Order: sequence, then C-alpha cells, then structure tokens
Amino acid sequence: KYYEETYQQGRIRIKSFENYAEKLVQRFPDLKTGIMTKMKTLHAQWHDLELAILSYLDEDFDKILN
Repeated sequence: KYYEETYQQGRIRIKSFENYAEKLVQRFPDLKTGIMTKMKTLHAQWHDLELAILSYLDEDFDKILN
C-alpha cells in the first residue's frame, strides 16, 4: 500500500513539473531547449523508477497469490 501511494504521489509531482515547465517555456522561450532537456531527463528517471516499483509490486502480488 505504501509503495502504491508513493507511486501515485510521484505521478502527481511529474504532472506538476510538466505544468511548471510549460509555464517556464512560455515566460522564457529562449530557455526552451534547456527546460525540455531537463524534462526528458526527469521522464527517463521516472520511467526507471516506475519499472522498479511496478516489478516490486508484481513480485509482492505473486507472493500473496502463493
């Protein structure tokens, strides 16, 4: 349950970062490349973390079934 809640909080934070990045690009269009690079890095890190969490939850679920 803890990991599921943490995962959901992370998804909410990612969405907040995306919204903030959009606002930054609107306000500072000359920084768009740097902002988008940071967002790509953030998404890659989130993807790696997401895979780790989901595989852990799958293992935990398998243990419950057995």
